[in-house]
Amino acid sequence: LTATGSGAELRLDGVLQPMTATAGPKLALNLSGKRFSELSQWTGIGARAKLPYALSGNLQLTRDGWQIDPVSARLGRSRVEGSLAAITSGTENLYQIKLRFPLLDLKELDRNRADTEKQQDRETDGLTIDLPILAQDIVIADADLALSIDRLLLPHNEIEDIGLNAHIRDGHVKRAPFRATLGANQFTGNAKLDLRGATLGADLSLSARDVDMGDILRRLRLVEDLPMSTRSLSTRVRLRGGSLDELVRKSELRLRMKDGRWSLYDTNLQAEAVIHVVAGELDAQPGQPIAGQATGTLDGVPVDIAWETADLHTLYSSQRRLPLRLQ
Repeated sequence: LTATGSGAELRLDGVLQPMTATAGPKLALNLSGKRFSELSQWTGIGARAKLPYALSGNLQLTRDGWQIDPVSARLGRSRVEGSLAAITSGTENLYQIKLRFPLLDLKELDRNRADTEKQQDRETDGLTIDLPILAQDIVIADADLALSIDRLLLPHNEIEDIGLNAHIRDGHVKRAPFRATLGANQFTGNAKLDLRGATLGADLSLSARDVDMGDILRRLRLVEDLPMSTRSLSTRVRLRGGSLDELVRKSELRLRMKDGRWSLYDTNLQAEAVIHVVAGELDAQPGQPIAGQATGTLDGVPVDIAWETADLHTLYSSQRRLPLRLQ
């Protein structure tokens, strides 16, 4: 079966047969198009989403559920592959989601998100995916999730090797292993997720050893070149929102470092001063300036340093350099 419409090409191949506990209809799905916005009447995505797209998968239906294995999709530069399944027990569904993103370009996707899209408050028992073509919502309250992202592209940054393994129950996760790599710095820890309602809630607790702190501050666009390292770094991130912009605007970030080294080089004197940092911290609250402080010693003399710059959302969205105040 082939069909075209709304700029899309659809092809279905398969076998229809009675459903049993282990067998049933099998369908191979292939959908593609040049402009994702042309599917707006089915997806609810606004007219600015002009990216090419493709979706393919092998669907197997049985009496006790369904699975799509393998499944792959592309939207613009972003790509995903893996498998999806649902097991039905009475009136309850347990979803099994295994997805790997070789590339997830949030910068491109956010640019193509329609400005007219509005968040609608919902009271549900889990993460809701709106599918107007079905005239109903699919509520994911219980799911086993294995998610990995090779490269996550942000407007001014890139995060690699993101991994999350979570057991979602009643729309939330109390504790799930999480990892991410920022430059040469590998972070591991746990994530707490709240998928109930229209917006995402996530709390991340991460730590790393032998960290290039100068590289992290450069990626946060706080400095250009600062030789600084730390033996131990802990991070807490709190995210709330339904879009990338809202997540940044409402996010909270806290960094704590111990046993660090900060090198300052004077080109005029051609001399280097090394500050041994005993402890340092950086805090970013929604709508508040990013502030930090550090205590240490310089040639055995106690040193206290404090700094402040713009809020996290301004730092994320601004195209110009922002002032950094030191004292």
